[in-house]
This record gives sequence, structure tokens and C-alpha cells, in this order.
Amino acid sequence: VLFFSLNKSIKQGTIINNVHHPSKNILIFVISKALSPNIKPNTMEKIINGIKYRLNERKLTAKVIRKRGYSGDIVIPETVVSKKVSYKVTCIDASAFAKCASLTSVAIPNSVTTIGCYAFAHCTSLTTINIPDGVTSIGEGAFSDCTSLTSINIPYGIRSMGGWPFQDCTSLVSVHIPNTLPCI
Repeated sequence: VLFFSLNKSIKQGTIINNVHHPSKNILIFVISKALSPNIKPNTMEKIINGIKYRLNERKLTAKVIRKRGYSGDIVIPETVVSKKVSYKVTCIDASAFAKCASLTSVAIPNSVTTIGCYAFAHCTSLTTINIPDGVTSIGEGAFSDCTSLTSINIPYGIRSMGGWPFQDCTSLVSVHIPNTLPCI
């Protein structure tokens, strides 16, 4: 059996008959590109105003995802528009801004509920980040090795925070964590 991907006009799982090899018959099974482990059904990746997103066409949501080279001051909008469709930005994915050494500040909108694991890890120039009240989950090591970060306020709506969120943040002198957080 020979597996390969063809154009989108051939449906996933289609068996193509009457394909012949000079010495033997070959059965070809078409695998849809949507089955690739990196591309999820009903999603597409797009860079909008310099920020890379994974857009979910079914839920009309957007995740900020990994792109090398973020720098300076980043303002993440509450919504992004692609092909005249509006998507609500709800997540900063794991490692989305990791190792962006020239990133200095990030403004996160109220629509974001999740900051993924290591989302800002090794952002050594990051001095300012505003985490809005809408964020309910912060992943493990989210701000680890942000050596220029001096203070951070965790919102009252936070329900979970992974371990070592501020590991090796050597300039951090003030962290406000609400007493409503059950555990870290």
C-alpha cells in the first residue's frame, strides 16, 4: 500500500482504482492533509499585524502561537479578522513568545483566558506584562527566565497556575498572587 497526499478535491479515505504499475497493481489510499499532526481540522494559521494565530473556524476563536522574532512592545487585540470573519483571541499558546529576547512588553486583552506553558520563557528583555482579570489559567514556567521582569500582578480570576511560573526571574521584586488561587 502506498500512502501520499493529493489535492483537496479527492476526499479523505478515497481508494483510487485502476492505478497500474508495469509489473504489479498498486492500491493507493489518499490521506487528507487535515490528518497531519500539525494541522487540526477546522483551523488555519495566519499572521495578522505581525502576530501569528491559529484560527478555529468552527468556534471563531484565535490562539496566539509561536513565531520567532517578536520584539518591542506587543499589543494583542481582543479580536482579529481574516477573510471578513472575526475571531475572539482566547489563548496565548505554549511557548508562543518563548526566547524572544528583544520583547519588552505585552498587553494582553480581557478576552484571553489561558496563558500556556512557557509562553514567555526566556524573554530576557520583558519588563512589563499586564495580565487581565479574564485569565483563569497560567501554565508551568510561563514567565521563567524573564530576567528583566520586576513586578507582576496575578488577577483575582485565576484558578490554576503551573509550577515554577517565575523561575530564574532574577529582577522580580514584587509578585501579587490573590488568596483565591487554590495552589501553585
